[in-house]
Amino acid sequence: METLPSTSHKSINSFTPHCDTFIGAVSRTQARGGILVTTSDFTEEGRQHERESKKIVLVNGKELARLMIKYGLGIKKKTREVPEIDEDYFQVR
Repeated sequence: METLPSTSHKSINSFTPHCDTFIGAVSRTQARGGILVTTSDFTEEGRQHERESKKIVLVNGKELARLMIKYGLGIKKKTREVPEIDEDYFQVR
């Protein structure tokens, strides 16, 4: 799948003229497809366009975070100590 460059928009429920322009650009350039990423979410209208076009993929903030964790991109792994009960401490002597 090919992608076209796009800008980042942090507005909630993104489906703006920029999205419409992106979909049009994918169609006009005869690209095999495109991926549009936002850190927020897409409206139902945007999801409907995605389903109808079958050439674009919309990735919202939650999906982006899931993919970043899955592929280890832009994240740091930390270990955390988990306390546990020392049952020997409570044994009657």
